[in-house]
Amino acid sequence: MWNNISTPLLFWSVNIRALIVPHHTIPLLREFEKHIVRRYGPLIHAMTLDPHPNFRLFGAHKRWRLEAAKYDYLLSSIIMHCPNLEFLRLEYLFRRPTPLMDAAIVGLFGRGRGSLKTISFISQSVIADRWTGPPGGWSTSEDYWVDNKLLQAVLHSPVADRTLRRLDVALPFIDHTTWEAIRLTKFDNLQTLSFRRCLWISLGPIWRLTPNTPLWASNEHLTTLEFYDCQNANATLLCELVRHFPSLRRLIVCTSGHDSDYQAPPPKRGWSTDPKSLPRVRGPLDFLHIEHGCQWEVLALAVVPTKTLMVTNVAERVMQSVLRHDAELFIGLETLRIRPPRKGVVPEILDNECRERGWKLVRDAVMWRPCRCHEPAYL
Repeated sequence: MWNNISTPLLFWSVNIRALIVPHHTIPLLREFEKHIVRRYGPLIHAMTLDPHPNFRLFGAHKRWRLEAAKYDYLLSSIIMHCPNLEFLRLEYLFRRPTPLMDAAIVGLFGRGRGSLKTISFISQSVIADRWTGPPGGWSTSEDYWVDNKLLQAVLHSPVADRTLRRLDVALPFIDHTTWEAIRLTKFDNLQTLSFRRCLWISLGPIWRLTPNTPLWASNEHLTTLEFYDCQNANATLLCELVRHFPSLRRLIVCTSGHDSDYQAPPPKRGWSTDPKSLPRVRGPLDFLHIEHGCQWEVLALAVVPTKTLMVTNVAERVMQSVLRHDAELFIGLETLRIRPPRKGVVPEILDNECRERGWKLVRDAVMWRPCRCHEPAYL
């Protein structure tokens, strides 16, 4: 009885990256595939793997290509024996063009009882915040073009368009073709779309202000948009994305934007009475997070109606100035979340502002990424 209960929980999630050990990776994978996957593969629902480790670092020397081929074969076999896989996290430092592996990953869609619902493309250099750009520039970095080819293959899969519910893209770079595929693909059930670092200003604006030229498919089930360290995530244009996705409930904008951003003029008094204003055309978000934004960016996003607002790494004086600019900003807000006070510094002015507006002030916010602005004068 105990085994019937514990075994499905024990093998629900596996991390194959833990098996990448210099000189021992292939034997460990063989044992894992033979004794675990072939027996318990249908119980595995979540998997983290490195699709293309750098075997040159493993001391294989002249045999590294043979080791890599063995790795591809074993990992493809492991994937094929997990018919009920729902969550896949591809986490790696390097990429090599391997059709066998890519076909196995794309083939996950539409298999088993539920099909793959979440796929994450994660670069360790981006997660560790060590990315400075590929040697020789974008056009000479074959590794990152290969990244884009696999992502494009997933996006062009008709089954993926129907089953995918979450897509995470944390890569150093995506090209124009991949960016267009992400924006224009009509997903039937996509709920969360997350970008980290990959949206450079060279990709062009995230939205066009000219009428009748939408840059995004409708995706009526999308409820969460996340932008972390994305240059083209302009605060003004993000408001148009909120307008475009009527089901959107969560928007996270952290350390994004660019010095060359288009800066819309601050909202004029009475802006919320305009029939085209956001509070008039859609309901409030459940959650809006603004991190590391300057005054014009916070003002631009302040026209987005939301029930909960989290503000981190924004100067206290900026937030005070925004709240005093117009009493109509952040319509529908119920809770303002900021970080806990440091060194006994408590921004009493914000307490007074929240009290006057009937907002609940909670000091429990957590920053996504600390930086040099991490000072007592910042929320």
